[in-house]
Amino acid sequence: MTHLLPANWPELAPETIARIAPLQNIHHPAFTRAKLRVSLKREDLLHPILGGNKVYKLLGHLKNWRRCGGKPLASFGGAYSNHLLALAAAGAALRCPTWGVVRGERPPLLSPTLADAEAFGMRLHFISRSDYRRRGDAAFAAQLEKTLGEVYWIAEGGAGLLALSGCQALAREIVARGSVDVLCHACGTGASLAGLAAGCGEGVQSLGIAVLRGDLDKMRSDVAAWLAEAGIDNLNWAILPGFAAGGYGKLHTELLEFMTDFYRQTAVPLDAVYTAKLMRAVVILAERGYWPAHSHIAVVHSGGLQGNRGFPQLQLGVDGR
Repeated sequence: MTHLLPANWPELAPETIARIAPLQNIHHPAFTRAKLRVSLKREDLLHPILGGNKVYKLLGHLKNWRRCGGKPLASFGGAYSNHLLALAAAGAALRCPTWGVVRGERPPLLSPTLADAEAFGMRLHFISRSDYRRRGDAAFAAQLEKTLGEVYWIAEGGAGLLALSGCQALAREIVARGSVDVLCHACGTGASLAGLAAGCGEGVQSLGIAVLRGDLDKMRSDVAAWLAEAGIDNLNWAILPGFAAGGYGKLHTELLEFMTDFYRQTAVPLDAVYTAKLMRAVVILAERGYWPAHSHIAVVHSGGLQGNRGFPQLQLGVDGR
């Protein structure tokens, strides 16, 4: 499968990578009726696993990992974690051992995402859901290292200050391509949104679409905390609930129908966990007249298409087609 990400991507600056993928105008009846310009930053074209927002969130961590001596890499995630798979692929490219600490019991049959992570050499360590809620606790991390050995920890989803600079570079590149009013992104942890908001500055709204029905107040406080830690304030950003379509990792009929119709209209594949919910939200908001006519709405395609293999009703390949 062809992709746009150079083999030497770990050595590149995020600004260089951000210039690679096209910003594609999307023609959809809802956008035409609302008199909106909607464009999609096709980060999914970078790489089937490392594309989207994954490479931007990992770059800062990997550069710091090198400075810290190159210990095995470890992070947290669930059965459909694009982040864990991206970390496994990065570890394989860098010839670094990786650990994935996974929420829940090990199932008899791994999800395609976790099976691929193991194929890349990642060792999986399953923990109870109650223990997983302690994933941000340093004492719990130290306890885990009694089993895993000494590791370099990356937060769930690649979150944190080190992820901010990569996503910031992506937003700056999108805004530099011309007259963007709103930059939309799917939100799982809010890590990417924080970086995108920082890159947009005050003049462009960063709008996150929540893809899960969890604690939105916590996500908002996390985004605010990351921005404050970076010394950035007075930004125009928001997270919208109401578009989770049944919850994280669920594929309801309405979302499946939307994915099918959107591909028919635009020839752009979406993933069921993140980007289908994101684009469905953008279409619904356009139909509601949420934005003034002639606004330019830029949307980040965060990749993750390989995750569609976890939904039998889709029967799609790694590229989502």
